[in-house]
Amino acid sequence: MNELKLLYTLALGLLAGLFVSRLVKPLKLPAVTGYLIAGLLIGPYCLGRLGITGFFSTGAELASVANVISDVALGFIAFAIGTEFKLSALKQTGKQAVIIGIVQALVAMLLVDGALIGLHYILGPEKLPLSVAVTLGAKGR
Repeated sequence: MNELKLLYTLALGLLAGLFVSRLVKPLKLPAVTGYLIAGLLIGPYCLGRLGITGFFSTGAELASVANVISDVALGFIAFAIGTEFKLSALKQTGKQAVIIGIVQALVAMLLVDGALIGLHYILGPEKLPLSVAVTLGAKGR
């Protein structure tokens, strides 16, 4: 993939993100939501399905530059999320957020562990060892 096409792809992504973030602003949604929607719309699984040559990259071309594009996109998203946080709002909802986060993580871990341990007994230890089931359950949350 040549450098010009990479720059074109990045510029298209930035412009689409800017445009869609302005569209979601009247809906009182954060700019990050607009960036995510723009990425979905201009990605290979929405507009990329049209098969326009030269406009969208093939899977192999995208794989070669996916790290660069995703790092840049995550940087913009992290910056935008950082501007949304206010210390007063965090103090107000901090205790509730911590409790909800811990409960969510524990319930998800218990449900996934339970399902995988159940599969261990259904499929047998040769197909899904107990150690693998527990390890996958811990990673699944």
